[in-house]
Amino acid sequence: MSLANTAALKAANITDKVKDIPGGTIVRDKSGRVTGVLKDNAKDLVDKVIPAAPEEAEDRAWRRP
Repeated sequence: MSLANTAALKAANITDKVKDIPGGTIVRDKSGRVTGVLKDNAKDLVDKVIPAAPEEAEDRAWRRP
């Protein structure tokens, strides 16, 4: 599961009209609007358009107290 902000959703072309993908759910509110919560395979929609953090940045994040 992942959480995407408005910029990430826009980059991935995820709108209120986009349908769920096989094996994944785009969580919507009662009005049918995308919430930014992406379950299972749906998170891949954003993962493929957002660049990965450099390895050294991830290492620093894990070492922080």
